[in-house]
Amino acid sequence: KEHKLDCSFFAGHCPAGLESLPLYEDPYYLIVAQDSPLAKLNQASIWDLVGHYQFIPTNESTDTGSAIHGIYQHFAQSSRLDFQPQENQMAIALVEKGLGITVLPGLTLLDLIPNRAVKVIPLKEDLRRTVSLLLPRESERSYLTNVFLRLTQQRVEKWKAEQKDRSL
Repeated sequence: KEHKLDCSFFAGHCPAGLESLPLYEDPYYLIVAQDSPLAKLNQASIWDLVGHYQFIPTNESTDTGSAIHGIYQHFAQSSRLDFQPQENQMAIALVEKGLGITVLPGLTLLDLIPNRAVKVIPLKEDLRRTVSLLLPRESERSYLTNVFLRLTQQRVEKWKAEQKDRSL
């Protein structure tokens, strides 16, 4: 808004006066310990878990604009533990130790999950966050920002095509 940045990658609602160009729909996944009974599931409904498992919140789960905020609120009502929001890596470590479950977006997991004793389970609910490029209005953008925008769109489309056959 103050024109200090030309653009920014962003997940959330577009602030007034700016434009948001959606790049990728990033699905959320349930993360459980590898030795949890839940690890046998191929898919899970998050609502079936409320009241039965401790939910380890992340900073995103306490963000009122996130897709998982409502889920966090339901888990918090039945929680016996008082977990403060954790960074994603810490939340995964707590899950790995069997202290609870968490929900994280797929892009977050790409670098955090390898070599961890956790299982990533797709959710039955279609929970996603939209990763966008946040920009000034078109009339306020520089030529270089428009070039970056086109190159970013091309690269993201190529990356999505490469990812189609891969899964977590």
